[in-house]
Amino acid sequence: MPNIDIINHYINNLLFTVSRPRIAEILSSSVNIENIKKADTATKLMSLGALFTTGKFDECIQLADKLDFSEITDEDSLLLVLILFSKFYEHGLVGHYNANSLKHLLTAICPGALLAHKQFKEPFSPPTLIKLDYSHDISSSVSGAIFTGEFTLGPNSRKSEIGYRIKKALISQGWAVSIFPVTDVRGYSSVNIKDFALIDVFAFQLLEVEDICNILSLLRRSFRKIILFDADVWAGRFDDMLRAISSHIDYIWGFTADWRLIDEPVFKGRSILFPNFGGFDHLEKIITAPLDWNSCTFNFTGAVQSYNLNRIYWLLEIIHRNLPLKIKITNPEIDDGLDPASSQQMYAQVVAATHAAINLTTRTDGSRIVTGRSLEVISLNRLLIQENCPAFNRYFVEGEHFLEFSDTDELDTIIEFLGSHPKTAQKVCSLGHRFYLDRYSCKKLVEHFQTFL
Repeated sequence: MPNIDIINHYINNLLFTVSRPRIAEILSSSVNIENIKKADTATKLMSLGALFTTGKFDECIQLADKLDFSEITDEDSLLLVLILFSKFYEHGLVGHYNANSLKHLLTAICPGALLAHKQFKEPFSPPTLIKLDYSHDISSSVSGAIFTGEFTLGPNSRKSEIGYRIKKALISQGWAVSIFPVTDVRGYSSVNIKDFALIDVFAFQLLEVEDICNILSLLRRSFRKIILFDADVWAGRFDDMLRAISSHIDYIWGFTADWRLIDEPVFKGRSILFPNFGGFDHLEKIITAPLDWNSCTFNFTGAVQSYNLNRIYWLLEIIHRNLPLKIKITNPEIDDGLDPASSQQMYAQVVAATHAAINLTTRTDGSRIVTGRSLEVISLNRLLIQENCPAFNRYFVEGEHFLEFSDTDELDTIIEFLGSHPKTAQKVCSLGHRFYLDRYSCKKLVEHFQTFL
């Protein structure tokens, strides 16, 4: 667990000079790099804060690049950088003139996380599009239940949309689907046998394998098929559990083709590879500004958390280069006070407010993931511009259905090109949206699901 007292001590030392410009001037005038290198962490941070506050950005960068913060634990450094970035950004203290120095400062504290995208090694073999089976004769008599968590990141966080969106997609084709809290999975029973139970693996996180098997055996009396889904397969938290209970379940679903579990013999032919748990094509209405494609506008809308801290690097680079891109940082840890449907609608409106949306895929550990936003942007008939993610190239064709980048120079080039060639942006957007409707829409989810029942 992070040491909150230590983290607050470090934060207070760095922000001490930020809120006291006169003291910052005095301190920054006497900074000696060799002496600071030998100082304790709090003093190092206070000196960096002084240089940053007084606009000595080149000196701040030089000092940050030479300091060693290895005495800060990995857990503490992640939270420290996240809090510092949030405070600077939320208080309007980040602009193109100082974003680069802030990037160097935060990278010095937690280099592994902020530079995680540079650890990534591109696969040698070109990806081939995955082939999914679809049933074109959808039965209207299918019934099932979804057991899912109420919150995204625990109590008092934003309410989880996954179960709601899966249900919305399935009932759009006439299926009778109910949704229940994950806790209900333990005592559930039904007089009428339903076709499937779709269960969030989170339901079993604190249980012993024997207890899980007993619960699943009882559920088998009420459901013909039992499917467990994991919305965060890259963390691998539940892989061992799924192996241990594999004989009690019919299928696993991880929303991606790069889940290492699906290549294991026990799950061969028992893995659902559909990438989407319900796009935004089913929304009743989305209020957006008219898009005439005589120009091309861009936005990034998403969270910055300890598990994707690398986004700080990208966002500070974008701000430093003054790229024409609207940034809206969301926070799933805070309950927005909305039900899943309203929260989803509000988010969709923001994403769809521009012609194109940027998506960042690197996690703190260097892995690249197929995020929900990838499908959401395309489902809204907007152009997806995404950080390179090989797993996503199993579902869409780069350069035809979306555009990708590997570094800031490439992102800069894409934005500049599309700004001058908006009709090209429109063409790629339209092809991506058409491909989505043909393969991954809510209707196609039902058609694919039908093949497993």
